[in-house]
Amino acid sequence: MSGQRTCDGCGRKVNRIHRIWRGEKFCATCYKRWFVRRDCPRCGRAAWLPRSEPDAVCFRCERDRPCIRCGKEHYRTRKITPYGPVCGNCYTYFVEPEPCALCGRHTRRLVGVEVEGGKVRVCMKCAYGNNMGNCQACRRHRKLYRAPDGRNLCRKCLDEGEVPCPECGRPLPAGRGSRCEECYWNGLLERRIAFNAAALESEAVRIGLEEFGQWLAARRGYRFAAHRISHYVPFFLEADKTWGGFPGYPALVRRFGAEGLRKIRNVVKWLDESGRIDVDEAARREDSERRRIESILSSFPSGTLARQVLEQYHAHLMERVKEGKTSLRSVRLALRPAADLLNKGKEAGDERLPTQDDVDAYLLERPGQKAALTGFLSFLNVTNGLNLIARLDECAVEARRRTALERRMKALSRVHERDEEWRDEWVIVCLEYFHGFKMSRKRQVAQMVKKDGGILVEINGQKAWIPDG
Repeated sequence: MSGQRTCDGCGRKVNRIHRIWRGEKFCATCYKRWFVRRDCPRCGRAAWLPRSEPDAVCFRCERDRPCIRCGKEHYRTRKITPYGPVCGNCYTYFVEPEPCALCGRHTRRLVGVEVEGGKVRVCMKCAYGNNMGNCQACRRHRKLYRAPDGRNLCRKCLDEGEVPCPECGRPLPAGRGSRCEECYWNGLLERRIAFNAAALESEAVRIGLEEFGQWLAARRGYRFAAHRISHYVPFFLEADKTWGGFPGYPALVRRFGAEGLRKIRNVVKWLDESGRIDVDEAARREDSERRRIESILSSFPSGTLARQVLEQYHAHLMERVKEGKTSLRSVRLALRPAADLLNKGKEAGDERLPTQDDVDAYLLERPGQKAALTGFLSFLNVTNGLNLIARLDECAVEARRRTALERRMKALSRVHERDEEWRDEWVIVCLEYFHGFKMSRKRQVAQMVKKDGGILVEINGQKAWIPDG
């Protein structure tokens, strides 16, 4: 039977719903079964309240609360949601999207229009056509009218123009609402700070969150601060839980790491500027190096031979750090080629120490790591009785380099769209291949002219000819 609705209490189809409570519908029978008449705990007036909620208040007190979305206090209640009342402007955010009767598009904003056969609910676009849009004064999505100055304005902005903001007194477009945009974002920031501050136990951290919000607003504006304040709240929650305040910079680095502090750079700047911490760049760099070293060690599974050897070499290097003979950065630079060399045995699929062939193959690929690898080879020779040396076949390295340059030149010659970036790379590769000049993009040549089907390049007072691709 059309027009019937389902009671959430008994599940039956009924013609009339007697009461809606927190989104649930009750028929007359279930209403008397689920609700009991007692005094409201807030105002003391008698009311029918649910048996299962001793703290429930009457309908009048339920409505006498700020809008749960925008915080407005004096308004006409449009809907009582499970979370509380909402005003007419926020009502659309608490309803399910419905299809437009004409175009079928799902939307929360439907209006009733007269069509052949009766009244239907349609979307704003179907109702007003191309007359709908953003007002060029208040930027609200409204039905627009052409103003004498050529702008498209909503009816309120067209008729009333600008009015003073009730909170700050600055002029604002009449269609904007009850306050200007700056006051809106400021109010939203304050509500979000108050909401998150309620979860903090430490008074120092609570005050810190409020001061940080105002500091961020002063630097980046209220809109940015209102949008981003929630991004920094986890830091304040952790500070409240772990320390009950703001510790020194070394403690922050140990807890969050250099990478974690980079994600909350604004909080660190505020802590530094407010005098709560002294930023220690040495501690930050040390933490970064330790994390990079840990990443190198964890590249091999625990218990493997390669991991054991690498950890022994790491312990050896750390002894030198304690003696003041080297730095953490040097430890990280020494571990990188050692891990790459140990990875040769891993790629072969067996558990073994590096051989001289592995060393030669690695240095052929990365000749610049010869000095860094020498210390690791000496460590292996002493601890495992090996006889490895860091030798470099200069002829093989040069042949490999020229082969790589040839491949790059062939790839560049096949490019059809040749812009300035292509020209720079072509000159760099050709100068190194034909004349042995090792160039970089930052180092520009003095002059280039076309000559004899190629390019005559002047560099360091010398002239060199290269082919023109």
